[in-house]
Amino acid sequence: MRDPRHILFLVENLSVPLDRRVWHECTTLVGAGYEVSVICPRGKRHDLESFAQLSGVRIYRYPTPPSGQSLAGYLREYPYMLAWTLYLALRVWRRQPFDVIHACNPPDLFFLPAWPFRRRGVSFVFDQHDVNPEIMIAKRGGEVREGFPERVVRWAERRTYAAADVVISPNESYRRIALTRGRIAPEDVSVVRSAPRLEEFALGDFEPTDRRGHRYLLGYLGIMGRQDGVDVLLEATARLVERGYDVMLYMAGSGEMYGELVALAGTLGLTERVLMPGYQDPCEFTPMLRSCDVCVAPDVPGPFNDITPPFSFRTSSISSERFLGLAHNALHDE
Repeated sequence: MRDPRHILFLVENLSVPLDRRVWHECTTLVGAGYEVSVICPRGKRHDLESFAQLSGVRIYRYPTPPSGQSLAGYLREYPYMLAWTLYLALRVWRRQPFDVIHACNPPDLFFLPAWPFRRRGVSFVFDQHDVNPEIMIAKRGGEVREGFPERVVRWAERRTYAAADVVISPNESYRRIALTRGRIAPEDVSVVRSAPRLEEFALGDFEPTDRRGHRYLLGYLGIMGRQDGVDVLLEATARLVERGYDVMLYMAGSGEMYGELVALAGTLGLTERVLMPGYQDPCEFTPMLRSCDVCVAPDVPGPFNDITPPFSFRTSSISSERFLGLAHNALHDE
């Protein structure tokens, strides 16, 4: 890699600064003296401006892409994203050429818009947030297939590894995949873990959350995909209610299952007991999380969740029955 001065981040999964891992990386680089630009989609409730300059980071946002829920949906979403990313990258290049493209997956397709800049000597960093072949298995309920979508996903991951000068992994499990499946040299793979900044969760006085008259508050913060087990959390909460626990459930975030989860809450008779505000920024979700009696990471076991930690630690993958036992102990530990 040549000595970098200007670094361009490419992101598709979330807007920035809502994506906290990316935002912490960007502001850390600015603090170290680098010029940093970001290309990402606009958010649904936050990050709505097409351009913003925050904390020294220049953020270029394109209209929110159509969300892919199926093969046909992804065939609409990803070409749209790639076209906007290339267009904005050329705008950034004309304003100030960059030395490094820092690509944050998913998807594993940023090697495509990076290609013309690689020919000009720009270095390519692969910041692997997710292992997409394993995500496909999780989305299919653990079923391993060898169809066309699986081949495309594995091909895209191979091409991304091949294009990378450096790979950044969130933990040692991902690093091993980069070394073996990606065939990256050990000296070119670094582990950079994700964690909240302590100053964003400083202790102090805060207004208690309105629990709608319920005694206990359960909390979940994160993406609501098929691999995240949030439906298990709803089912377990329904069983707690059946057993006489006076609980309310707070679930912040969104994802492909958001609409299904709202419907499931209604089917389970939990509409009055579940608060699902969608994506929230730290000033919105911090008071809620601090008010929770129990916070849950309900990841279901499988090839993806077994190697992918929430933040920098790993919690046990549990069934709804196992969660009931843990919740029973936590709610009685007063």
